[in-house]
Amino acid sequence: MKTKLIPSLLILPLLVLFSCACKKTGKADAAGDRAIVNHIDAERFREMLADTTVQLIDVRTAEEYAAGHIGNARLLPVTDNDFRERAERELDKHKPLLIYCRSGARSAKAADILLRQGYFVFNLKGGYKGYPYK
Repeated sequence: MKTKLIPSLLILPLLVLFSCACKKTGKADAAGDRAIVNHIDAERFREMLADTTVQLIDVRTAEEYAAGHIGNARLLPVTDNDFRERAERELDKHKPLLIYCRSGARSAKAADILLRQGYFVFNLKGGYKGYPYK
């Protein structure tokens, strides 16, 4: 019985298709490719907090933080003019970031900024307001 070989012209498009499908890993690449924000629910957020290598970041204001925050969260307000610079100085790009704000809008903005700087970011859907494990 003869085996038919798939012409290499058919294999090449498949390789390109699969390599493109796997490209977006949640990290921004050197060419500035748009990365994907990982929006996670409260249960998954809580599970990830058990990992001691994650960095927990509260991007709300100092007043909101003082009124209540998730334990061990570092305050880094996205509304501060030096947010990018402070993130670069204070955060480790080799460790995942768990971020949150009051309801999710500011942390989505912060996630976009941080992703562009090369961080791997998980954003709490619903924010602190929707987090029942305080």
